[in-house]
Amino acid sequence: MSKKINWQNGKYSSSVKSGTYRSMKDKFAKSADEQREYEQIQAHREQLLPVMSELLKIRMLDRTPLNVMRPLNYQTSELQKSDRGGRFVDTVKQITPGSQLIFKNMNQTMQYFLFEDARTGQEHEISFVDREKLMTQTDIYNVASKYLASNKENE
Repeated sequence: MSKKINWQNGKYSSSVKSGTYRSMKDKFAKSADEQREYEQIQAHREQLLPVMSELLKIRMLDRTPLNVMRPLNYQTSELQKSDRGGRFVDTVKQITPGSQLIFKNMNQTMQYFLFEDARTGQEHEISFVDREKLMTQTDIYNVASKYLASNKENE
């Protein structure tokens, strides 16, 4: 015996579920908007990068503290001791917002900057590779943005 299905009792709605699109045209339009937004952010970042690099150099030479505005994650290697000796393990460390980093020195051989946290006295070895994170997660980004905005207003 087979059961009969009564299609009239179903509940149907024409509303669009979240995360879906009414048509492919809507999907492509949203994709194009996101692409334009991404390109604008990239263009802004490209304008800021030389200013941020120069400001970082100045702050490091003057030993002016860098204020961490957003969590700053960086990769480093730590010595893990065991009975048979030790080995280096790659770890990711985080510097919390509100910390002030003061430049101590730079190691060209190991390719890292050495910063000291003014609050805790802890030293952070931040790789040259993470230099862009150092610029965007500290107050250097905000200062460079304000500088660029003031130059646009003066033109």
